[in-house]
Amino acid sequence: MSQVRSYSALSLTILALTLFTLPAWADWPAIAPEDLKLTDLAQQKGAPAVVLRREEEANDPQNYHSVYMRIKILTEAGRRYADVEIPYLRRHFRVDGVSGRTVHPDGSIVEFNGKVFDKMVVKERRGRGQQVRVHVKSFTLPDVQVGSILDVRYTLRYDDHLFAPPEWMIQTDLFQKSVSFKFTPYSGDLIMAHDRVGRGSAWTSYLPKDAKPEWHRLMTTSLATRRTPDQYVDLSMNDVPALIDEPFMPPAAMLRYRVQFYYTVDPASLEVESLPNNDSVKLDYAIYSTMQKQESANSIVARRDLVMGGLAFPANMYKEIKGFYDKVKVGDDEQMILKGSAHAEVK
Repeated sequence: MSQVRSYSALSLTILALTLFTLPAWADWPAIAPEDLKLTDLAQQKGAPAVVLRREEEANDPQNYHSVYMRIKILTEAGRRYADVEIPYLRRHFRVDGVSGRTVHPDGSIVEFNGKVFDKMVVKERRGRGQQVRVHVKSFTLPDVQVGSILDVRYTLRYDDHLFAPPEWMIQTDLFQKSVSFKFTPYSGDLIMAHDRVGRGSAWTSYLPKDAKPEWHRLMTTSLATRRTPDQYVDLSMNDVPALIDEPFMPPAAMLRYRVQFYYTVDPASLEVESLPNNDSVKLDYAIYSTMQKQESANSIVARRDLVMGGLAFPANMYKEIKGFYDKVKVGDDEQMILKGSAHAEVK
């Protein structure tokens, strides 16, 4: 057994060294000759561009969403797709692994080595005038011409104690020849909004009849942890039509092919005793870190706030929080007493 492990470790080391010595372009998918020669799209005459390949993967146990897209520029108007914008919530996510390149019809390649800019845009205001702020990473691919193929790749990462089931927005404003999506959910219990325990995942979808996400079981061993996935769901489609926004049509969001994932609620969730003002309690990561370091309970600050939906943290984290929870004071001598689970938002 020890020899097998030694050989496995040696093989992984050699593989890692080999990968690190490969040039940056080596891991891009190969381009079919017919894609290099493509000048127009039979399914959508006059289209400015076409998505040749699109891949998205969301992995909650490993806390990342990755995106890859390959676009063919067909007209002068399509050159605007050289400007890439990646929207994200900086409070919870960070963007890394940004890479791109431009491939010309003759096969010559221009790698993106420029700067990625970060800017903030304000999308809307909430009920009390609170601004919803979305940050955007933006950059421009070099030397884009009619006939060029654009490759773009990036990864969204988030904290270990956050989980973000994806929403697959399958249709875009461009025709897509090939799309594939994959989601690996967290297999353990979660503390969710509204003070409920989550267990398992599901989805709602708006898709054509011949398209359906499929579950796949994964083999696990006795060494599996809460971070070891036991299943994933995927979806692949070809020749996805573009969704063109036209005057007087219903909102595009209602018509777009999409799949929305969510974690389901365990019916056996415990209830929380009424708290002051009946507000939910939000403990941020600073509080949790203070607890982990076993600092004085007097330095712990508890705040009451509305819980943001769509985020959760592992149930085992709650056990550590609960040990300190009755020591936290709000106001002068007001104690917060819990009978069951609480929701925590981790920044």
